[in-house]
Amino acid sequence: MAYTGHTDIVRTVGWSPDGSRLASGSEDGTVRVWNASTGSTSLIYRGHTGGVLIVAWSPDGNYIVSGGRDATVRVWNASTGQTALVYTGHSARVWSVSWSPNGQRIASGGRDNTVQLWDALTGSNAYTYRGHTDVVWSALWSPDGKYIASASNDTTVQVWVAS
Repeated sequence: MAYTGHTDIVRTVGWSPDGSRLASGSEDGTVRVWNASTGSTSLIYRGHTGGVLIVAWSPDGNYIVSGGRDATVRVWNASTGQTALVYTGHSARVWSVSWSPNGQRIASGGRDNTVQLWDALTGSNAYTYRGHTDVVWSALWSPDGKYIASASNDTTVQVWVAS
């Protein structure tokens, strides 16, 4: 089954925790939520001023986080499509976002060579990890929530203690 509706390159897709929905992000600047069974679009989120490069569902399935070319990280209410929070700590494209296992924090990585750690409830920056010398493509939490691993063009994987 093909899900159609985006008007530009689709960069990312993510399953909801229960498998009933998909979220996709596109260079058209939108995040779409799809019914996984039918392929119909249930919501379209607009807010990024550039392409959407990455999406991820919260562990409870109530929120979606997205990162974009506009250097922002946005948290969306998955049921209404309303913007819950906007993070502006990156100075360049955001290529990676991931939720902590308990859903209280978000890690993001980007073109500015940093990994940012955010409070998902308040939108405040909890910590900025600096150590990569090139773009961060991926920043992921360990299953116990104690560490964040990041991968970069600088040919390194770095493991950070989640502050």
